[in-house]
Amino acid sequence: MRLAVEQSLVGAGDWSRRRTRWKTRLTAGREVLALPAFLLLLLVTILPLGWLLFMSLTDPVPGFGNYAELLSRAGFQRAFLRTLKMATIVTGVTLLLGYPYAYAMTLAKRHTWLLLTILVLLPLWTSLMARTFAWVILLSDNGVINNMLDALGLGRLPLIRTELGVTIGMTQLLLPFMVLPLYNSMIGVDRRLVLAAESLGASRLTALRSVYLPLTLPGIIGGATIVFIMSLGFYVTPMLLGSPREAMIAPYIGVQVNRLLAFNLAGAGSFILAFAVAIILVLTARFLSSGNMIGGYGAETGSRAGQKLPWPLRLHTAVVGLILFLPVPVVTLLAFTGRPSFEFPPSEYSLRYFIHFFTDPVWSASLRNSLVIGICSATLAAVFGSAAAYGLTRSTSRWCQAAYAVLLTPIVLPGIVGAVAAYVFFLRLSLSETFTGLILAHAVLGLPFVLITVSSVLKSFDTRLEMAASSLGASSAETIRTVTLPLILPGVITGMVFAFVTSFDEIVYTLFLQGPDTRTLPVQMYLSVTAEVDPTIAAASTVVVFVTTALFCSTYFLRRSP
Repeated sequence: MRLAVEQSLVGAGDWSRRRTRWKTRLTAGREVLALPAFLLLLLVTILPLGWLLFMSLTDPVPGFGNYAELLSRAGFQRAFLRTLKMATIVTGVTLLLGYPYAYAMTLAKRHTWLLLTILVLLPLWTSLMARTFAWVILLSDNGVINNMLDALGLGRLPLIRTELGVTIGMTQLLLPFMVLPLYNSMIGVDRRLVLAAESLGASRLTALRSVYLPLTLPGIIGGATIVFIMSLGFYVTPMLLGSPREAMIAPYIGVQVNRLLAFNLAGAGSFILAFAVAIILVLTARFLSSGNMIGGYGAETGSRAGQKLPWPLRLHTAVVGLILFLPVPVVTLLAFTGRPSFEFPPSEYSLRYFIHFFTDPVWSASLRNSLVIGICSATLAAVFGSAAAYGLTRSTSRWCQAAYAVLLTPIVLPGIVGAVAAYVFFLRLSLSETFTGLILAHAVLGLPFVLITVSSVLKSFDTRLEMAASSLGASSAETIRTVTLPLILPGVITGMVFAFVTSFDEIVYTLFLQGPDTRTLPVQMYLSVTAEVDPTIAAASTVVVFVTTALFCSTYFLRRSP
């Protein structure tokens, strides 16, 4: 008996040693797989930022003269303070609108929850240019909102080319980035705590204020930080909805580059903005996990009891849902207009502008360029991002968390800062106005989405399957090719779709890096809405909305398939 026990212990020890050996074999040196992603980030983001910083400190003479000159300019001071004010207002408005909406999502029955989720996700897959163009139509002097106010006898208000118009547009664009972190925080709150407070004599409002609100504070801070940082770097929306006399910081920096060619001052302005963002990130870092940004909502797709929403909450949710949904029917209906105007609703309908979109050489070339750049950049991001996700997830190095954070830099870096840096640096490399430069830039922007998506799949992956393949003699490369990759392929494809949509909708980087032969669809839409009254932009917006919606629906069914 004793001999049998000793043999059993020896066998268990051998298995433990073999398991440790296979696990070491699977994780050793995996960090090197993240090297291509880091080289791409180095070329497009890190080196350009370093060069821009160098120029801001040395041109025309070494020192902080550019920063001192810029900070002493009344125009820059007004633009910077106006940006901080607008970011604060937009953050506050999105919080007031988003908190009750997210709370309603936690209470709603399954079908209502699904509708609310679709409405809050809809802006994320709808083109930025399409939504901004819709608000140009809605806020114009003869637009829908002013026509309604006039019909009610309230008179017309100046909405377009005003701070109010910019606030409305930015609020609609950024509302999902407030709702999702709030909802992700709320679904983790134990409602029995609120019921316990009510059973002790507290009113429902008091229980929510004293118990529920503090427990959702991480979501509030996380959502507010994301919205505030994104507001600081907004470029296109203030340009189209605002007035040049009331410019924000991003358009101000853009003028220094595009019109004045003052790269040194643009660099100084970019790093002042980047420094402000860095301070905010340091102060709120512990609230900004990737889960706060994209997680949570996907966990509720199963059955749920829910409850009937109180009528004030139903009314608030309906208003917010209308705000989220409104741009889609506006651009869709306008795309079928038969007259060369932005009249809404159209007085007559036709397919003439769809025909013009697909047959006009300028529009068709921009669509073709967007497809080529989107497919190439998404493929590059999928390959490099998936390799980096696997390498960092499987590695045991203590530097992996820091490396992961560095690869997410393009998400938090204001678009205007990255675009100006890439433009100045790519000029020296002769990559500006080339497809190669645009593909590299768009690939970096899509890289974080692939990294986050594939990493989340790998964290739930059963590593025993890899160890089993290794125990049967498969090499590391064979294990990845025959076991790991087929099982994580839906996550890779999902990340690739996110990267493609990011590229297909990207405009800030493209505005700086594009040339006459590399103009993309969003840039052509931007130039069209600023230069002429051409409803072809509505047809283009409708096509973009259809393409991105179809892609996101395909990834949803792909992830649900066994």
